[in-house]
Amino acid sequence: MESILIKDIDIYLDGALRQGDVLIVDGKIQAVDARLNYSAELVINEPGLTLLPGLIDAHVHFREPGLTHKETFKTGSMAAAAGGVTTIMDMPNTAPSTTTRIELAEKQRIASETSLVNCLFFIGATANNIDECREATHIAGIKLFLGSSTGDLLLEEIKFIEPFFTTPHLIAVHAENESVIKANKSRMPAEWSIEDHENIRSVESSLQAIKFIIEIAKKHHHPMHILHLSSEAEVHYLSQHKIPGLISAEVTPQHLTFHSPDVYQLYGTLAKVNPPIRKESDRKALIQGLKSGIIDTIGSDHAPHTLAEKMVPAHLAPSGMPMIEHTLPLLLDQLHQGILTLPEIVRATSQNPARIFQLTSKAHIKPGFDADLVLVDLNAKRRITNEKLYTKAKWSILNDRACKGCPIITIVNGQMVFREGDFFYPSI
Repeated sequence: MESILIKDIDIYLDGALRQGDVLIVDGKIQAVDARLNYSAELVINEPGLTLLPGLIDAHVHFREPGLTHKETFKTGSMAAAAGGVTTIMDMPNTAPSTTTRIELAEKQRIASETSLVNCLFFIGATANNIDECREATHIAGIKLFLGSSTGDLLLEEIKFIEPFFTTPHLIAVHAENESVIKANKSRMPAEWSIEDHENIRSVESSLQAIKFIIEIAKKHHHPMHILHLSSEAEVHYLSQHKIPGLISAEVTPQHLTFHSPDVYQLYGTLAKVNPPIRKESDRKALIQGLKSGIIDTIGSDHAPHTLAEKMVPAHLAPSGMPMIEHTLPLLLDQLHQGILTLPEIVRATSQNPARIFQLTSKAHIKPGFDADLVLVDLNAKRRITNEKLYTKAKWSILNDRACKGCPIITIVNGQMVFREGDFFYPSI
């Protein structure tokens, strides 16, 4: 059996930090106590570090297969491990789109051979694959696009949408109303600017989609996870209509960190994402929604494109940005600013995703749980630079930004996969 003993650290236990030791044996946490007298194959003795549950990022686009010039499971998982993420859930808009069990199996095969972290997958809903989705097994859920994406991953008519709420799987929803988007775009010049993006994919587009899909979820009493909230209006509506245990919601670190118009003036098309980054009042409302529990999870929506693909006029630039390795540093920096607390961060990045996606053996540092862990230095100040990124995209709008608090060691299934810039490949 492989074993690790972590000594003399601050451990996140039941919402507070307590100093002690942790013993890991054969992928599981075996013991947690103030002092453990065991031998182990690897001893990590790093006083001053803090042990947290590994992050569960339920919203990534690792691009493989078909778009591997942007990212692969190997490079994406390196970025994940460097960011303290131990489990990812990959979205279906690849090439080809993941809409059949055969395509799911191919992704699972690639990830099992190359990924440093645990991988789960969404299957994408289309107008003609309800049987494939219903019969799929070992998946994170079904991804439903109400706003345009790649291929045939767009559903607008209720006759196509409603059947997916009779499957045994959670539904994750990209909630933007395509009709509103098209109407807004029709009023814009053909070559619209990056500032127009926020008005094309308007707050009303997101709000209408959320109202529509919540009613379907309530009708069928079917679990649903609303992805990447972006506005104060959505938070307010959810505060009145969300049903705990049935409807959950996500926010991204980019929507918690940036606001318009500043983000577009500084970064142009590099900041183009769907739904758009909105006003400062929206950003503040998202933070309060997270703190109050209206928003359950933080997902990176890691969606890398090459720099050349992004550095074109706004109406041609793809939406999305690399983010997975920066989620935890950004949140720890907000901890030091007094914006978020450590319990709020752990709940949104680990415990709530584990609950929503029924990963019952993860997200707690207790005997019997999976040893998916991250050791962080809460006081280390690190500057993010494009030269030291692990994503294949090799750029970030966070370039040259300093954060206080950073991951040092990441452990997945009881094996150290990352330590201060070095990677270890136990499964390859």
